[in-house]
Amino acid sequence: FGRSYYNSVQQTMMRRFSSINGQLKMYTGDTAQKTAANRSVALRRMVEQFADKDKYEFMLLDGYGGVIASSSGTGADGIVVQDDFNKAQDAPDGVGVAIYRTASGETVMAVCSLVPYAAEDVAAMRLVTSLTLVEEQLKRTVVVALIMGAAVVGFSVLVAQRIGAGEERDARNLVKQSLLVGVAFGMVLAALSAALAGPLPHWLGAEESIWADASAYFLVFALFLPALQLNGLGAALLQAGGNMRTPSALLVLMCGLDVLFNLLLIFPTRQVGGFTLPGAGLGVAGAALGTGLAEAVIALLMCMYLLRSPMLGLRRGEKLRFVPQQLKRALRLGMPVAIEHAVMSGGQIVTTGVIAPLGTLSIAANSFAVTAEALCYMPGTGVETAAVTLIGQSVGARRRDLVTRLSWVTVLLGMGIMAVMSACMYVLAPWIIGLLSPDAQVVALGTEVLRIVVFAEPLFGAAMVCAGVFQGAGSSLLSSVLNFASMWGVRIPLTLLLTGRLGLRGAWVAMCIELCFRGALFLFCLWRKFWLPKDLREPVQR
Repeated sequence: FGRSYYNSVQQTMMRRFSSINGQLKMYTGDTAQKTAANRSVALRRMVEQFADKDKYEFMLLDGYGGVIASSSGTGADGIVVQDDFNKAQDAPDGVGVAIYRTASGETVMAVCSLVPYAAEDVAAMRLVTSLTLVEEQLKRTVVVALIMGAAVVGFSVLVAQRIGAGEERDARNLVKQSLLVGVAFGMVLAALSAALAGPLPHWLGAEESIWADASAYFLVFALFLPALQLNGLGAALLQAGGNMRTPSALLVLMCGLDVLFNLLLIFPTRQVGGFTLPGAGLGVAGAALGTGLAEAVIALLMCMYLLRSPMLGLRRGEKLRFVPQQLKRALRLGMPVAIEHAVMSGGQIVTTGVIAPLGTLSIAANSFAVTAEALCYMPGTGVETAAVTLIGQSVGARRRDLVTRLSWVTVLLGMGIMAVMSACMYVLAPWIIGLLSPDAQVVALGTEVLRIVVFAEPLFGAAMVCAGVFQGAGSSLLSSVLNFASMWGVRIPLTLLLTGRLGLRGAWVAMCIELCFRGALFLFCLWRKFWLPKDLREPVQR
């Protein structure tokens, strides 16, 4: 969501630069010097008469990146940094983009474009706009995802346990209940969110000039919330029935459709190479609509595969039965996970806040290193999902031997995969960070901190897969408590302590220590079998 919105904002500013460059072509003179002077005067006049001062800060820069003129009439001290100008000088197309926090704490985007023609002392143009509203929308999106995730976890665990118990009819009834509850919840949430779409930007204190775009994006996003809920539920229920391939393939397809629809809806019709690429030119609203349409298409396909499933599909003569006890149990299983994700997200926000004052270089290196690290633990997430299904079905079958054996098999598998991935990440770290940033300093620092955390990845994998084991056994509260204790009892204090002394490296050392502690904590609980249902904690006497 954030990337789509940022990309749309950036493209809007790029179109402004393209229009200005087209106008500069029209200015000529008797000599090259006179032509450059005329273009310089024209650019200064554009800045003085800039109509969207409430939405953007428009600046002219000299050859050293200094501000010559600005639409606000000030030098914009504390508002801008040199990153966008430096990137523009190194970029083949002469364009540089920087996203950062100002001295007042506001998140902004600055886009710099080198002037392609001689214009005396004017070497570049810069547009700066606020992204604070985007951050607020991201927070709301996270809250929505947490609530939806609670329902997904609860119902998927119950379905897996019913399948394991051989009660497939009951499992199919749970599928029907979960889909109806999911759609109903999604529609209620969509209606409430849509009602807030109009006044929300104003309530959040956004500039009036961006109210329309912000409201349009949030309205479209809200209307597709039922599809988003169905995607999560459908994937989890298919996985609970042992079908891992179909939801994975459909979610990959959704990413491809998202890119395609955004390409067609955000931008206007344009020439790409030798052919014309059609486009709706909807801008910000197009970004939301493209994502929403991708979600809707995949939601339909997900439900089609689910309802035709040999095990969980519709059967003639099987009517829907609402069982309040099952709904309560699904909520009881899912809410701790939702709260856990909120707590973990809060901890990551605090960590980011500690890193932010270290400067642009540290912020960029941290962001790219976090992105690269995701490549390392994604396979562990897949093993965690498999563990939920395997343990849930084994608990339903009341097979204590299978439960304990599969718990260790999945955890050790996850640790092994993460160990291999971390070794690869250590070797490939410079290349991976280099793909994300052309800046040599960012690459060097990002590589250094990424190589710190790879030593903790195997134990991080243990914690992830153990959490899946505990959730499959119905002990989601235990994993939530352990994650909370580790994040807020270890990482946050260590980050506050070490970052001041070691900078960004200190923050990543704190993360490494905390992940090792978390993994050891989860392994201890796995060994002591605190997570097993009470009737399975003792071996069956024969």
